[in-house]
Amino acid sequence: MQFIHANAAISSIAFSPDGKTLAAGSDGAQLHKLEGHTDSALSVGFTSDGQTVASGSSDGTIKLWNVSDGSLSMTLNGYKLENYISPAKAVAFSPDGRVLAAGLGDGSEELWQVSAGKLLRVPRGHTSWVESVAFSPDGQVLASGSADNTIRLWRVSDGQLIATLSAHSGPVLGVAFAPDGKVLASASRDGTVRLWGIVP
Repeated sequence: MQFIHANAAISSIAFSPDGKTLAAGSDGAQLHKLEGHTDSALSVGFTSDGQTVASGSSDGTIKLWNVSDGSLSMTLNGYKLENYISPAKAVAFSPDGRVLAAGLGDGSEELWQVSAGKLLRVPRGHTSWVESVAFSPDGQVLASGSADNTIRLWRVSDGQLIATLSAHSGPVLGVAFAPDGKVLASASRDGTVRLWGIVP
């Protein structure tokens, strides 16, 4: 096993589903050459088939890469507020790989149709950075955890807010659904992990 020291901060990591490939986002040091962002890579995520990895950056873009050869397949440029580029702090693919979610620094999320590189909708509701995003196993619900200490559940089909979950006293840094989709786990800087029952 070989570990590569990058001499730079590594902000996120993700394994491919088969466990053979590890993607890491850093602030510019070269690990395996996936170059293209003009600022720090903040988040990475694989499709369920392990063929594509997405990287979200402080430069406000999301890039999709072919895992087989490291080539860039697409750059997604989302909406921009006046004179403000919102960093893509979190990325996640839906289970079928057709939709990509990005959590942004302005408290919103972007939902992208991957095949066309089309921005479908921009759910808004958080009042601070979106630190983490996760799809339910059926791909119908998106969970977002934020530095505003809340978790929000969104209906993917139309971007409507389903529920706001509040109990943490610190930023919510991670969210994950159980395989059956009936439980959502949230991890917070407050030092706790909470389990939430999800009603279909």
